[in-house]
Amino acid sequence: GLLEHDPDLGVRQSAAFVLGILGDRIAVPDLLSAARSQDKNLASFALFSLGQLRETRAVPLLIRRLGGKQIVHENPARDYIPISALAHIGNPAVEPLAACVASTSEDVQIDAAIALGQIGTEAAVKALRHALSEPKSKEASTWGFIFCENLDAIPDRIAALRHFQFSEESTANVRVAADRRSLPL
Repeated sequence: GLLEHDPDLGVRQSAAFVLGILGDRIAVPDLLSAARSQDKNLASFALFSLGQLRETRAVPLLIRRLGGKQIVHENPARDYIPISALAHIGNPAVEPLAACVASTSEDVQIDAAIALGQIGTEAAVKALRHALSEPKSKEASTWGFIFCENLDAIPDRIAALRHFQFSEESTANVRVAADRRSLPL
């Protein structure tokens, strides 16, 4: 297909982005292949589209990208594509995301918790509640509750925020995410 054979990288990148928006599942095998590309933009556009298509086979690829950085205006910034794509995929991503919230990397923990919060299903909220009870993942799970729109999770959000102090770096990273979602913080 177009993602493999067109000699113009820009065309392949654009096609990878548009295929998800169009919602045509016939492109999934090509998108899965493009998601493994050495070209970061092509891989990112393919992962975005796989999220739009709610393709569960992309979950392991997206999980590996959690905690990653992208360059924005010559500065490293949080890579939101895996968070957003996993949130679109929804419940099939909850179990692997819950495992990531228990990881040793703070960036991975926060990304996974934000994705769980955006998923917002009963299973995702349950995973955030469990993470909130663990000292190692308390900050990450709090960020997850901040981004959770499930009204049943409001008491959890209040409880998480009541006695918690966020690190400066964590606060700055999530402010950028909130700005992208037009959330007041």
